[in-house]
Order: sequence, then C-alpha cells, then structure tokens
Amino acid sequence: MTIILKNRIMLGVYILYVIRKLKNPYVMPVLFLGLFFLPLTFLVSIPSVVSNIILTGGSYSLVSDAFSKTDMVVQALVLLSFISGLVYMSKISTHTIGFIRGKFV
Repeated sequence: MTIILKNRIMLGVYILYVIRKLKNPYVMPVLFLGLFFLPLTFLVSIPSVVSNIILTGGSYSLVSDAFSKTDMVVQALVLLSFISGLVYMSKISTHTIGFIRGKFV
C-alpha cells in the first residue's frame, strides 16, 4: 500500500519537474524543430538533396524547383522547421545581446 502511494507521489513530482524544465524558453523551439524535422528524414532523401546541391552549385532555381514540386506535407514540414529554427535563433540572439549589454536576459 505504501509503495503505491510512494509511486503516485513520485509521479507527481516528476511531472512537476518536467513542466518546470519545459518552461525554459529554449526548450520549446528545439522540441518543435525536432518534431518537424524528424518526419522530413523519412520523407526526403537527405544525401540526394545534398548531392544535388553540390552538383548544381546550390542555385536558387534548384531550390525553388525542388520545393515547388514536392508534396504539400513536405513543404509544410520544411516551412515549419525553418520557422522554428528562426524562433530559436532569435531567442539565442536576444539572450546573447542581453548578455553582452549586461542585462542577463
């Protein structure tokens, strides 16, 4: 009986611990970036994309043509990954600028 009570209490403590860790402003963009990027690894052949970029020199026409001719799911995942990466970079730059200015944001 006491083991069940102990397990319930520890589960509550663990849930509160996880919630407090998720309140960190850097955690959520990284989670979303992983959430959006992980399915892309199954839908897109990354080595083929890299080899095509190397062969063509990374031209804008290759990128726009490849993006426009993919499925809607892949386009949405690429855009969402890009947006969450930008959010993460903005949080890092805001923190870095605050740190440099002495505000320690």
